[in-house]
Amino acid sequence: MNKKCLKAVLVIMLFFIMLLNNLIVPYNLFKRNSNNGVNNPAQEIKKASVTLWSYMTEGNISVVAISADGQYIAAGSEDKNIYVFDRSSSTPLWNYSTGNLVRSVSISADGQYIVAGSEDKNLYIFDRSSSTPLWDYTNGERVSSVAISADGEYIAAGAYDGNGDADFNIANIEGSYGLGVQTGDWIPSVSISADGQYFAAGSWDHKVYIIERWGNFDWSYTTGGRVNSVAFSADGRYIAAGSSDNMTYLFYNNYPPDPPYNPSPSDEATSVSNSPLLRVNVSDQDGDPMTVRFYDAFDDSPIGVNTSVASGEIASILWSGLSDGTIYSWYVVADDGMETTQSPIWSFKTNTLPNAPINPYPSDGMTGLSTSPLLKVDVIDLDGDSMEVRFYDASTDTLIGTDVDIINGSSASFNWSGLSESTIYSWYTVADDGKNITQSATWTFETEYKDDTPAIPGYLPMVLTSILLISLAGLTLYLRRRIDFNFQ
Repeated sequence: MNKKCLKAVLVIMLFFIMLLNNLIVPYNLFKRNSNNGVNNPAQEIKKASVTLWSYMTEGNISVVAISADGQYIAAGSEDKNIYVFDRSSSTPLWNYSTGNLVRSVSISADGQYIVAGSEDKNLYIFDRSSSTPLWDYTNGERVSSVAISADGEYIAAGAYDGNGDADFNIANIEGSYGLGVQTGDWIPSVSISADGQYFAAGSWDHKVYIIERWGNFDWSYTTGGRVNSVAFSADGRYIAAGSSDNMTYLFYNNYPPDPPYNPSPSDEATSVSNSPLLRVNVSDQDGDPMTVRFYDAFDDSPIGVNTSVASGEIASILWSGLSDGTIYSWYVVADDGMETTQSPIWSFKTNTLPNAPINPYPSDGMTGLSTSPLLKVDVIDLDGDSMEVRFYDASTDTLIGTDVDIINGSSASFNWSGLSESTIYSWYTVADDGKNITQSATWTFETEYKDDTPAIPGYLPMVLTSILLISLAGLTLYLRRRIDFNFQ
């Protein structure tokens, strides 16, 4: 085949390919259009271009916001007005006139609350049902940016005085308002995490600022240019920021551990063992495992540490070698590897030993005791603890018996039976308040001697004496008669 024929064949093949392509594309479009408009690009564009309504104000619209369900819309205008709409009508539900152009508006997820910032140096809070502000706050600076949390409970605002100072302020819906942090320049953007726990601000001083609820400064990051915009992810874990250095930044917002709670011993507990097991509950919103350190609050010296404690679990450490009847204080620090949180300081008083049992009966050295004496002692515990009192044979240290639930200042007793006569015994007691024990002195007593010979009646000696006298008299008379008889 020569070159001319080959070129002709190629031209014919190219013609058929183009013809086939023109036939296939209309067929595919026809198939999409015939499926009730599904996946029809032309229809999708047409739907997106439908204007439900529009509303003209007397100035440029500088900012708009819409509720999560699209039901309510708020707009701020350079005509100094705040406008609130229901999507069903282009007629505003109401409008409110401020003293200057409205720089920023924000609306809660359910559309219930609207917050607006104006260059009249005021921050305004509205319920959508009324054009009368729930409250407004004048801070002496132009309000450049505002945000409201999804639940409508917390508000953030950026304000600028035009002289190089700007305030990043936070508030709650009831109107408690305060300074979060001061920045070095205009704050064009603020944002709040969905749970209202964290607040972010972007400033023209090149920094991104993060503060915790009620103004506790968390951290800041310096970019290479003016920060024009900041935003939180829905879960509050990530923060995005855009800067005039042509960079987009993404930050991970670690939640610190919650303050350790539910201490044992409880705060201001008394009668605590002198080797107590310290225990606390720990939790972390991120679910991070924690290192939990226990400290003596008196000198901040470490008591001990638990590692890899899971969120929601209990950390514990034994604090041994404490003195009796002494007040101790302690605290705990939970560390998730990125941030730490310290607990409050708690205190407790160690147990005071029971006093040594006193006032024994039988008293020490007593004699003539029965072979089943009732042993008794008085016991005292300065903590007011009830006690168990144990009685022991001192010669063998064997237990004689126990008296329980003896209250402070009362007596304990036990009957020691089966003793031998005329025998010396020794004994002691131990008072136990459940935490400590105290032993008494050792005491002795002697049991009595019992003569088993039958007793002689009291009258018998007289009878015997009389019999003896009579017998002697009779014998004397007999002897006299014998003598007289012999002489005769």
